[in-house]
Amino acid sequence: MFLVGAADSVGVGRTISSSGALTISSPIAISGGSVSAGTTLSIGAAVQITDGTLAAATTLTNNTGQVVQVSGTGQIVAPGGISNNGTIQLNGNVAATSGGTLTNGGIVRGAGFVGNNLTNNVSGQVQVTTGNRLEFDGTSNTNSGLLSMSGGELVFTGPVTNSAGTGLITGHDAILRTGSLTNNGGIGFTAGTMDVYGDMTNNVGGQITCSGGGTTTFYDDVTIASGATSVKATAVGSIVSKVVFFGSYNGGIVGGGTAFIEGDLRPGNSPGIVNFGGDLVLDSGSQLIIDLGGTTAGNGAGHYDQVNVAGNVSIGGGLTLSPYGGFVPSSGDKFTIMTCASESGAFSPVTGTSPAPGLTLVPIYLPNSLVILTVANGEKTWGVDSDGNLSVGSNWIGGVAPGGIDDTATFSTIITAPRVVTVDADTTLGNLKFDSPISYTIAGTHTLTFQASGSTATTISDSNVHGNGAHTIAAPIVLVSDLNIVQNSSGTLRLSGTLDDSSAHAILKSGIGTAEIAGAPSFGAGTQISVNAGTLRFNMTSGSPTVASGVTVTVTDPATLELAGSISALAVGTNRASIINNSTAGGILVSGTNQVVGGIDGGGTTIVNAGSDLTADHIVQGALMIGGTPGNPALVTIDASDSSGNPLAAAARVSALVQGTGSGAFDSSQADLARGSIQIPTDGELVTASSESPAGLGTNPVTVPEPATIVLLLLGSAALLVGARSPKRP
Repeated sequence: MFLVGAADSVGVGRTISSSGALTISSPIAISGGSVSAGTTLSIGAAVQITDGTLAAATTLTNNTGQVVQVSGTGQIVAPGGISNNGTIQLNGNVAATSGGTLTNGGIVRGAGFVGNNLTNNVSGQVQVTTGNRLEFDGTSNTNSGLLSMSGGELVFTGPVTNSAGTGLITGHDAILRTGSLTNNGGIGFTAGTMDVYGDMTNNVGGQITCSGGGTTTFYDDVTIASGATSVKATAVGSIVSKVVFFGSYNGGIVGGGTAFIEGDLRPGNSPGIVNFGGDLVLDSGSQLIIDLGGTTAGNGAGHYDQVNVAGNVSIGGGLTLSPYGGFVPSSGDKFTIMTCASESGAFSPVTGTSPAPGLTLVPIYLPNSLVILTVANGEKTWGVDSDGNLSVGSNWIGGVAPGGIDDTATFSTIITAPRVVTVDADTTLGNLKFDSPISYTIAGTHTLTFQASGSTATTISDSNVHGNGAHTIAAPIVLVSDLNIVQNSSGTLRLSGTLDDSSAHAILKSGIGTAEIAGAPSFGAGTQISVNAGTLRFNMTSGSPTVASGVTVTVTDPATLELAGSISALAVGTNRASIINNSTAGGILVSGTNQVVGGIDGGGTTIVNAGSDLTADHIVQGALMIGGTPGNPALVTIDASDSSGNPLAAAARVSALVQGTGSGAFDSSQADLARGSIQIPTDGELVTASSESPAGLGTNPVTVPEPATIVLLLLGSAALLVGARSPKRP
C-alpha cells in the first residue's frame, strides 16, 4: 500500500492501516491518529508525529533524505526494529519510541526519549545541542559513528560500547550519562566543562582526550584496562586542561594537564605503575590505595604500585597500604610509591601500616618522592636521604635520635647516594645496623660507646638483605660490652676510627663478608678475639696500637684472619697476640708488612704473600705457604724462644728469607720452626749468615743450632718439611 498525493493529516480518531507493507510517499502529519502497516513500513516523505502513532508490525525504515519529527505524545513503534538513514528529530516527545533495535545510519537529534536499543552505524550521528536532553532507554547500545554533544545532555540508561576504529564521542559544555561506557574508540572533550556520569572502561586501542583548556569531571569509576592508554589531558602554554575524578581511577594522565583526585586513586591493574604528565592534586576527600606485592615497582603480581608525576603533587586525604598476593615485607624493604618534581602536604590517615608483627610501614616525604620504609619496631632508623648529625631527632624516623644502653641505630635503604652521618655528641648504643646497597660513613670525633644490658653482647652488623654496601665507622669506638661484628656484605665493613677495648671485652667476627679494623686498637689483658666466618682484616697504616698481655685470636674454619697494612695491630714490644688457627679454607693471610704476632698454633694454613713479612714467636701449622718473586720476596722471621715459648732477645732470632720464581711451602704441623731440624731437598741450598757457604746438601737432616740465622733459597716451588722438635732449652 502506498500513501501518495498532497500532504495529509491524520487527526484524532483517524486511522490509516495496511494489512501488508506500507510506503509513505508524500508528507503526512499524524496529530492524534495512527498510521500502521501489517508488515514493513517505509518512509519516503516527511512525517510529523504529534500525539499519535506511526507503527509497523515488523520493521520501519526511514529512507535517506527524509525527516521524521516526533513531539508531544507521538511515538514510533516497530517490534522488528527501526532503520534510520534519514533524520529523526525529537522535539520533546514524552512517549518513547519502542520496539526492536534502532539502527542509525543517519541522524538522531533533538530532545526526547528513545526506548529502543541503539546501534549507531559508521555513518550514523546522534546530536545533542544546548538546552536539549536526549535519552536512550534501551538495554544495549553500540556506537560505531558519532555521538556529539554541543551543550545539552545525552543519556543512556543502559550500557554503551564505543566501537574501535570508527566510534567517536565528542562534547563540550555538556553532560553525558551512561549506565556504563566501554570505550574501544575515541572520546574527545574540549573547552568549557564536561560532566560524565557512569562507570567507564578504556580498553586497548581506546583514547580519552580532554583538551582546549576545558575541565572534564568523571563522577564515577574510570578503569584503564591492562595495556590501555590513560586519559589524556593537554597543556599548551597557559592553556591547561583539567580532569577531575570523583570515583575510582586506576590510570595516569597522558600530557601536561592537571588531574584532581576526589575519590580513589588505585594505580594500575593490581599492582601497576601509572604516570601523570602534569600536576596531580590529591584532594582532602581522596584516598590513595597502594598494593604491596613485592619489593619492585611494576605491573602485576610480585610488584608494588607506583605513581610518577612529572609536575607537582599536592597531597591530601588518606593513604591505604594494602598487602597483595600474600607478600609480607621485611625490615629495610623500601617502596618508592611516588616520584614527582615537588610535593606538598601529607596523608591523613595512613592505614595498613602493620604488615606483620614487629614491623611498621612508615611514609617518608622526600623532596622528589614519597617512600614507604619498613622498620623494625623498637629500632631508631635513619630517615632522611641526606648527610646529617646523629643527635638530631628530625633525622630519624619517629623524631627521636638513638642514645642509650641497648639502643639500636639502623642505617637502612632510605638513601639514594652515599651519605655521611656525623657523631656530633658522645653516644651510647647497643647495636648499630647497616642494611643498604649504598654506603654510609659514620664520622666525627665524638665517641660511640657500645654497651648492652647484663652479659648481652653488642653488635655492629651489615645484613646484606638489600644489597652490598661498603660502610665505614670513622668515629672512635669504646667497648663496654662484648662486641659481635656480623658482616654479610660483599662490600667491606670498615672501622677506621680507634677501637678501645682496653677493658678486654670479647670480639667475635661472623658472617661471610670482610670486616676491617683500620684504626689503632687498644686490647686489654686477656682480650679474646674470635673469627668464625668471613674475613677479619687488621689494616693499620698509621697510629699506635695498645696490646696488653694474653691477647688471643682464634680462627675457625672457614674463616680468614688477614694481617694487612704497614703497622702490626697485634703486637707492642714483647706483648704479642697469640693466634690459634684451625682454618684450612681461609686461615691466616699476611698481605702487609711489619706484621708481628706471638705464637701461631693449630692445624690451619698460614699464607705469606710476596712482598709481605711476618714475625712470630713460633709457627705450628698444617701448612705454611710463602710467596715470592725475584726481587719481591716474602720474609718470615721466627723468633727463638725459651723453654716456655717466650721470644728471646732480638739478637737470638731465627729468620727465613724465601726467594724464587714460584712459591714455597712450610709444613710445620709437627714442630716448632725455631727449635727443629730442617730437611733440605736435594735441589735446595742452605746458607748460614756467618759463612754464607753451602752446607748440608742431601737427604739427611741438618741440625740448626739455636740461636742462629738461616737464609733459605728455594728454587721453583720446593717444599720445606719440618721434622721433630729439638729439645727445649733448660
